[in-house]
Amino acid sequence: MKVKPIKCDGLRELLSDSPLYRKILLNPEIAIDPRTLYDFGFPFSCNCAEDPQTHLLKLEDYTIKEMTDHLTYGFGPGDRSKKYGEYRLLDEIGQRFIEKVIGQCQNCKKDNPMFLIEFFTEKNEVGEYYLYGKKIGQTPPYSVKAEGYVSKILSKENLDFYRKALMNLSGNYGIGAFVYFRRVVESELIKLLEQVSELDDPKSIKVKQLLEEHRLTHKTPDLLEEVYGFLPESLKGLGTNPFKLLYGSASVGVHKLSDSECLEKALSLRYVLDFVLKKIYEEKNEISEVKKHLKNLSID
Repeated sequence: MKVKPIKCDGLRELLSDSPLYRKILLNPEIAIDPRTLYDFGFPFSCNCAEDPQTHLLKLEDYTIKEMTDHLTYGFGPGDRSKKYGEYRLLDEIGQRFIEKVIGQCQNCKKDNPMFLIEFFTEKNEVGEYYLYGKKIGQTPPYSVKAEGYVSKILSKENLDFYRKALMNLSGNYGIGAFVYFRRVVESELIKLLEQVSELDDPKSIKVKQLLEEHRLTHKTPDLLEEVYGFLPESLKGLGTNPFKLLYGSASVGVHKLSDSECLEKALSLRYVLDFVLKKIYEEKNEISEVKKHLKNLSID
């Protein structure tokens, strides 16, 4: 089958990071020729390695044949070519199809995750069609296991809240996930900065001074504004202040958001929180260890 794989960041996010039933905007070329799903690359965890591995999407032989036959012979009313998965509802014509796809790990060459994905079009207010996709089945299930660095940094109580947030994400419960992640951030934000102040870094002294001032003033926005310049470079990798992002997101009132909006907020909150936790863990362990050996190798 000589069809070039699709380019689509939305599909990569759908396969790698999204819980069931979360709707993601996709490249409309998939609806034109769904065989472009074949050999699409995405990262996913595999038992063969600790870190996520590149997987290529595979389709069953009968699925490829069905798609090819339709694209070759699929005529609609009159001489009009009928699109794959096309349906007509009153005066509206759309597309909807469900496909089983399999991810093949490029490290061990084994078939690993299997997804059941619903692809469908929706029309906006000006009559334009967009293609979306959502997972309606997945094995292995969406992970609710906290990464090792998360459990090493968070307190026992907040680790429990973090896991509950992941459980809510897996069930597509946006409000529950957002509330639990927000609770973790509210409880851990200053504690995380305290861990930064204990790092083996000359600028950590200034972070400690700012924290002491905060204990007197309790002005968290001022603390977060001033502390950014003294963070380790690894924590500046986002190009913006991750602590301000966490604080701002956690300050949003849940009652002002729909469940779907809470879901998007929860996902974003998780990614930024994980970034901060991972960088602090690395600074406390891997980077500090390297710095120690660099000192032993330094030439006066």
